[in-house]
Amino acid sequence: MKLRTLAVAAALAALAASAWYALGASRAVEVVEVRRAPIVQSVVATGRVSTPARIELSSQLAARIERIDAREGERVAAGTVLVRLRSDEAEAALAAARAALREAEGRQRQLAGVQRPVAEQQLAQAQANLRLAGQELARARELAGR
Repeated sequence: MKLRTLAVAAALAALAASAWYALGASRAVEVVEVRRAPIVQSVVATGRVSTPARIELSSQLAARIERIDAREGERVAAGTVLVRLRSDEAEAALAAARAALREAEGRQRQLAGVQRPVAEQQLAQAQANLRLAGQELARARELAGR
């Protein structure tokens, strides 16, 4: 049994010595200076590319589509006209707004022509009443002082 224990201890010692040598032995390494550089990575794959989000397009106006200038999936720049709408209703609304503006301008001219002279006359009358009231006050003070 002593011989067996001695053989096991020798085997363990040899195993520990070889592990120490393998792990503890120095290895040659390459030293590189750290610097900024672009990272280049390429992926080769097959499949279908899809957008992570769908973009909904809508108009602030209710109108019929006259012409579509872009197709689904086509790349477009910002500000590109995608769809042309019929402008009949928009042109009618614009004409109505212009007519309302002309009417308001005419009403303003009429009020300036008619009501300004009336207002000036009322102002003159109020100023005359003020002068008269001042004269009456002075006369009342004069009589009260006697």
